[in-house]
Amino acid sequence: MCCYWDQMLLTSGTYALSNVATGNELHKEVVLQQLLPSPSSNDHCALLKFLQSSNSRVRTAAVWSLINLTFPSSPGAYARLVKLHNAGIYSQIKLMVNDPRVDVELRAQAALGQSMTFGDSLA
Repeated sequence: MCCYWDQMLLTSGTYALSNVATGNELHKEVVLQQLLPSPSSNDHCALLKFLQSSNSRVRTAAVWSLINLTFPSSPGAYARLVKLHNAGIYSQIKLMVNDPRVDVELRAQAALGQSMTFGDSLA
């Protein structure tokens, strides 16, 4: 029973971050700070853990966060894309285009396609 609630909380929390990432630039930066460790820290990357989760709903929500953080019309999208790329996030996304869950696969394809609007030099 404990694990079920842990997974529900993780799923809900990941979707909450994804929803906050639809906000203004300040919201997006706060979400990014929560999902990526600072370069000087030895912390693990939460977003990478979420993208590698065995729970497909967590993976879906994590990809939605990425999509929302890098939405092309957002002024800071390219800078966030660079940070995410440097953290290895897009290497993981490329692996997810063949995810066994169609919803995850489609979101991963959307995230990669969206990143291509900035050019193919990064993602």
